[in-house]
Amino acid sequence: MKLQIHTSYSIANIFVITSLVLLLIYGADVALKNFYTVGFIPLDTITRGIIFGGIAVALSIIAFIISIREKSFFVSTLLIINGIIMIIGGLVIAFNIINSSQNALLISIVSGIIVTSLGISKKVGFRNITSGKNTLTQH
Repeated sequence: MKLQIHTSYSIANIFVITSLVLLLIYGADVALKNFYTVGFIPLDTITRGIIFGGIAVALSIIAFIISIREKSFFVSTLLIINGIIMIIGGLVIAFNIINSSQNALLISIVSGIIVTSLGISKKVGFRNITSGKNTLTQH
């Protein structure tokens, strides 16, 4: 049981770090493409969003699921950071700082809220592995 918990914790860390890296690469490419009309990722907007944004969201959610029964300051903090980056991306679209579609705005904001909520819920409430009791409900 101990080996499995440690392994899932490590995998969750790897997933949440990979998600952060994907989001940072995606954001840097969007900024370059908007200001210099050419980015460093040779993909169209939809493909780039699916690969870098979609996979980042999926990895964040998987990291949460994998580590759901463990208290992890690292995973919860990076989930919150990833979600905030997504929300900032949506706000950048909303204030017309970059050119994008309404769908990208909605997807970015909703994804960011979901990932941030997962991070907050992981930070606030978790299941105690040894007792199986929910630490949110104190009697």
